Amino acid sequence: MKFLTTLCMVTMLATISFAQKKSQAIVLGQHAIDDSRYEEIEQSPYLFQEFAMGTAYNTSTGEKVEYLMNYNGYSKEFEFIHNDVKSEMDASHYDVIEITDYVASESYNKKFSAPTAKFVKGLDPRAPKLFSLVVYEDENLTAFKRFKVRVGKRQFNDPSQGMVTIQSFVPEFDYFVAQGKATTALSFNKKRVIQALDHDKVADYVKKNKIKFQNEADLAKVISYYSELKAAEASTSAPIASAQN
Repeated sequence: MKFLTTLCMVTMLATISFAQKKSQAIVLGQHAIDDSRYEEIEQSPYLFQEFAMGTAYNTSTGEKVEYLMNYNGYSKEFEFIHNDVKSEMDASHYDVIEITDYVASESYNKKFSAPTAKFVKGLDPRAPKLFSLVVYEDENLTAFKRFKVRVGKRQFNDPSQGMVTIQSFVPEFDYFVAQGKATTALSFNKKRVIQALDHDKVADYVKKNKIKFQNEADLAKVISYYSELKAAEASTSAPIASAQN
């Protein structure tokens, strides 16, 4: 009996140890990142000025891990720091990643105003494995964005060196609204937001409230209003459809 009890305990501890090692292996990258890899390119490919505390969640299993993290818009990978070593994270095991107390990169600091950067996998029905940043969400729709970075080039003629090429990272955000299986692209622009949401009352709401779309809070406010309109219309049409049947 004692032997069986001991065997069960050893098996249980081995299972726990294996699960912990498996979880750690999923998070830890195989190779450290070389900080000099972008030394010939100006500006930063990162979403945040510095690495900030983040938590990666597997909502199915309840598992979570915490590290200093950042998102690289050029490589489209999450990076983290563990034991003073910077590595890429295998994020395929997780479906939500939240990074808090960050400072946004200077080139888009005014628009990037959310207190927590919440990345969620599958917000875009067309790309279920892709992480996107939540801008606004409720039971009717979700507004999200993707952060990406491209390398721009400019050339000039230097008398001592001849033609000189300068490379620099250029950050970009793409905005979308998802309703069910439909996804609509947005631009951070008043006219285009009104066109994309396509409701006659949205333009009046923007005008009445003098919304300038100077930050994401303005965008979220208009999307919230639009969601309320659609929800009200749906609740009104439901009894009519029921009566017709």
